[in-house]
Amino acid sequence: MTKREIKKKGYQEIIKNGRTHQSVYEELKTTRPAFNKTIAEHLGETPSVAVRSKWQIWLTIYIALTGVTVLIRVLGVFVLLEQKVAPLVILIAVLLSLVLPGLGIYGALKYKLELLKTTSIIILLFTFRGIGKMEMDITGIIVLSLVGTIVFLGLFLPYKMKTSFKTTIVKKEVDGKMLTDYDIQFEDGQAYNNDDLLDSDLV
Repeated sequence: MTKREIKKKGYQEIIKNGRTHQSVYEELKTTRPAFNKTIAEHLGETPSVAVRSKWQIWLTIYIALTGVTVLIRVLGVFVLLEQKVAPLVILIAVLLSLVLPGLGIYGALKYKLELLKTTSIIILLFTFRGIGKMEMDITGIIVLSLVGTIVFLGLFLPYKMKTSFKTTIVKKEVDGKMLTDYDIQFEDGQAYNNDDLLDSDLV
């Protein structure tokens, strides 16, 4: 099973069908301990019900701010059309004003949080390229602050909305050989925290 297939299965079962991470993990886990941990990591990128509830207000703020930038960008496109600017410039403006923010909003609404991250990175690249041409008046500062907030939330939320799990190292003897396995337990009621991914040795 590929990374893409794991994520697709996780999203379908957890978001659409309302299953817990643990039940989906138990279905997907294999006889390979290292790969099982990879499965858990990919499943953890899909937020649980509790995680979604905890961060929903921030997703709503992200959507609202992104919507405001769409309106501002659309007005900018109309200005470019009136000035008969080169088609390539208009195309880039449309991409920034509609396509990229649209992807971000869609990702926030559907909990496809990797889209928030991708959108933020692309917006950040475009912003760095065009920042030298911006007028640093009050309007420019407000727009830049707005874009900065959206980029921050787009990178911050996918990280914080992961579902945590605990990994316990289990050592067992099979046919006279000591084998290492992982007992992975998801904490569907908690948000992601690096400190929650604990490893302990059990003999």
